[in-house]
Amino acid sequence: MDVLPSGIRDLTYAEALADPDFGGCVPRELVEGFAVREAHRGADSLFISFEQAVGNADYRELVLSASRAEPGDGERTVDVDAVESYDVHLYEIPWADSVPEKYMETFDHPLFRAEDLSPQVLARRVYDHRELGDEHVAADFSVLCKGGVTIRVMARNIDALALFDLLQSLPAVTAGQDAAG
Repeated sequence: MDVLPSGIRDLTYAEALADPDFGGCVPRELVEGFAVREAHRGADSLFISFEQAVGNADYRELVLSASRAEPGDGERTVDVDAVESYDVHLYEIPWADSVPEKYMETFDHPLFRAEDLSPQVLARRVYDHRELGDEHVAADFSVLCKGGVTIRVMARNIDALALFDLLQSLPAVTAGQDAAG
């Protein structure tokens, strides 16, 4: 068993689901074929990761890290119409050399309002490492939920539509949205 920092404790999937502060950030059902790799609870955060073997050498991975929103998070959310501030397909790698300085913070750490999520928005964050000789696609972004919770999403080999569907299954993401989304 790993030694965890003080104040951090291991959780089971059931405990993560039942967490009074962050349980709404955990998928109600395990995504088919995925297994919980690890889950931890800190004083103000919950971390859970899932993985699925896809053949001998590759795998799919989903990491969700939920925490209380920071003061000012509402002001730093991404305007989804300003695609130049977060779209990984508009710039060449290494991004540090091609993304304009004025977009670097939102590009590196985009924070989307839950109600602004769509498959199209998420497709702008899924990038293909195969162009660099690696064999996977990946995504990294955060979601500001209505209840004052931020969820960081890191995914490997999961497409934008599957990510969108998964996020729409989280009560923390859909809270306060009408049936039309």
